[in-house]
Amino acid sequence: DDNALLIIEDNGQGFDISSVDGQNKTRYGLQSMKERAEKIGASFQITSFAGLGTKIEVKLPVRNKAGFEIETYESASR
Repeated sequence: DDNALLIIEDNGQGFDISSVDGQNKTRYGLQSMKERAEKIGASFQITSFAGLGTKIEVKLPVRNKAGFEIETYESASR
């Protein structure tokens, strides 16, 4: 489709998503990440379970509203 998808995932200790709110500054900037993603027109989703890790997904349209393609780069490291 016309989207770029960024997935950041770990198998760490995870956390309870319901404990995260805009006032909790100890959650490694998750609110800031969400605000920045939304500012550029991307969706932002966090999935996390205690003891199982965390997954962050950012989905960004690769065409802007005027229909122009946005340059994308793929990481060479995998």
